[in-house]
Amino acid sequence: MTPVRRFSRTIRLRLARKKVERTLEAATLRAFRQGWPRLYRSVRRLRKQDGEAWWEDWEREFEQALLAAFEQGAETFGGVEAAWYANAGRQVTFSSQAILQTAGVGERIKRIADDTRAWTRKAIQAWYTTDAGLPELVEVLRKEFSARRARLIAITETTFMASSTADYMMAQAGLDRWTWQTRKDDIVCDYCFIMHGTVWTRRDPAPPDASHPGCRCGKAPLIE
Repeated sequence: MTPVRRFSRTIRLRLARKKVERTLEAATLRAFRQGWPRLYRSVRRLRKQDGEAWWEDWEREFEQALLAAFEQGAETFGGVEAAWYANAGRQVTFSSQAILQTAGVGERIKRIADDTRAWTRKAIQAWYTTDAGLPELVEVLRKEFSARRARLIAITETTFMASSTADYMMAQAGLDRWTWQTRKDDIVCDYCFIMHGTVWTRRDPAPPDASHPGCRCGKAPLIE
């Protein structure tokens, strides 16, 4: 295995991650802040109705916001990967749209929206069975549309985007092997820490990308 000189992929990717995370976090939080007032008004009218009339419009806005952020993320990571391959003597081109299609981004965004809907419905149903007042329900629901959750989504989806881009570029370059890389800091989970440095092929059942919410690990291609 020949190390790639004069180009730190790790450093470049960490800088790219910061940019992508900020973009995704801002897009998610903006969508939350647009959707929460409508949900709040719907909740205030709750008695026995489901209060979900606003979901379709919000999910459409949420999907549009995150798709734009994902496309920008694919462009950012693709640029870093293309520069790394060029430094290694391999000219590889990329398409952000192709990365998005390969990664199944639309399905992931839909899943986040569906999870939010299911969680909200469950919270409302649980509230119906108690003597709690409306302020208690509002406080519970507010957590699902918080800056903290927007941050968690941004970290998790940035990891997915980075690994998806690495997969796409490895396929374009004809590379087969990669290693699982972690941050090697105090907050890396036990599972990911144990897997650090292990070698895999693209045909192997790899460690799951974004294997848990907040995962920051990913793939590093091997040039042999």
